[in-house]
Amino acid sequence: MLGCVTVFEELLNLLLPTRCALCRRLGAPICEPCTSSLVWQPHEASRGHLLGAVASCYGEVEGRLVKSFKEQGQTSLLPYLAQPMTRLLIEIMARFPDATLVPVPSGKANFLKRGFSPAKLLAQRVNRSAGRPTVVLDGLKFEHEILDQSKLDSTSRHENLRDSMVGSNTLRGKEVIIIDDIVTTGATILEAARAATAAGANVVGFLAFSETILKTQSKT
Repeated sequence: MLGCVTVFEELLNLLLPTRCALCRRLGAPICEPCTSSLVWQPHEASRGHLLGAVASCYGEVEGRLVKSFKEQGQTSLLPYLAQPMTRLLIEIMARFPDATLVPVPSGKANFLKRGFSPAKLLAQRVNRSAGRPTVVLDGLKFEHEILDQSKLDSTSRHENLRDSMVGSNTLRGKEVIIIDDIVTTGATILEAARAATAAGANVVGFLAFSETILKTQSKT
């Protein structure tokens, strides 16, 4: 069984079995055969001026996992999403031991629909799996509602998010690692970094579960 799944979570899988998010087999959020077949591709990434680390390249498997987690509320997938990010956080913290994890915020509409903030839950789980080398600070929020990013091209994504976030005073003077589930154009990560910087933070990088190709690239 995956190392980051606790005994309590294993017991819940036995008492309240769910279906595998990948093959639909009854018994666990991701069954043993599917877990064994997962191959992550952790690597460095960059968006604009920001350097970061991502745990996987976005494909069919990653898409199904993220959709099940975010859109279908299957939060039991958190240990599986966090597992490949754990080593990356440990490596980042070795370079920036005083850094704080700051999750990308959810818009009001998405929070009401889901009942949770995906990036915040992911940040808390990754930090826990890594032995809590840092703290998770919920220091960003949207000042106004934005359009659904998934329906926009690269240019529109950046315009949609421009000056949409604000950072709290709790970020002042802190080194910050922005964390999110997926990085595509980088519009969200870069806007979060801008808002954190405006609040007085020093953004040292970002961390994400998966990286997708740009929409403009996918059309060529």
